[in-house]
Amino acid sequence: MKNTRGSCALALLFLSDGKPSDHVADMTAGVTPRGASRLEYYADLAKTRDQMIIACIGEVASRFGRRLTVGTIGFAASSETFGVLQSLTERCKAYECQASFHQPALTAHSLQQVLSHLSSTLTSTKTELTSLDGSSQRTVRDLRREPKSGIVEDTVVNLDNWWSYEDGTPSFVMDHVIWNAGRWKKLPKYGHAQAVGVAMRNRVFGEGAERVVSKFREYDAEYNFVGPVMVAKESRFIEDVNAVDLKQFHEAFCKTQQKANRIADEFNKRLAMIPGVTSSTPRIRFLECSVYLAGPSTH
Repeated sequence: MKNTRGSCALALLFLSDGKPSDHVADMTAGVTPRGASRLEYYADLAKTRDQMIIACIGEVASRFGRRLTVGTIGFAASSETFGVLQSLTERCKAYECQASFHQPALTAHSLQQVLSHLSSTLTSTKTELTSLDGSSQRTVRDLRREPKSGIVEDTVVNLDNWWSYEDGTPSFVMDHVIWNAGRWKKLPKYGHAQAVGVAMRNRVFGEGAERVVSKFREYDAEYNFVGPVMVAKESRFIEDVNAVDLKQFHEAFCKTQQKANRIADEFNKRLAMIPGVTSSTPRIRFLECSVYLAGPSTH
């Protein structure tokens, strides 16, 4: 947590020689609940312990995402099972960590190969982050991620899960702009006729080397989501989101998207001239992006 530089790659290594040997005890009275056998009771306690372990690593993975490499190694006889390590690995993968489970043979050479693989993965992550940061080290934002699956889709603005923005609440002024012909051009404030505000998920569901991605929707006066499902892309770095002109960060991305779409249109025109190409032949297009701004009118 102290090293917030964008090039700081992190790793966790778990090495187990078999089934957990921790003794699970009833910390209250040491008495088996009525109706349960002692074996069943301690099995339930062990299950609770395992769930706590997996939940704990999930919090870490949610915080660091793709910056984090997690290696879990079951170094024991092939008859041993490593369900907890495997569940822990899958939990980390859900948050886009570089996570992998290994069960090498009981030789030094086999274990060395696994450790070398994990070291290479960590080095690759660090190289990627460093090359994009360049000589100027930027500060990574402290964000939370949500897993790839298991999230119930909201149909209304749930204030526990979404940040909402609308005119006058609180003193927000909405702007909606698009990059056009070398300048920013204003669009209608909302894309949907019934929309009165926009909402952004307070946890990100994906990230690249420079941007994080959150779910994004417009909503009506009853706080129901309206219009198409969208995503909001922001910088991973504090310096960009604290800039005086927030549109500056998005300008290069909008230019690239528009240029790519012009090239795609030209490609599609030439594709249509090739004998045998029909209307069912796939075409290429790029989504047009726009920028929503919520804040004081001077921002």
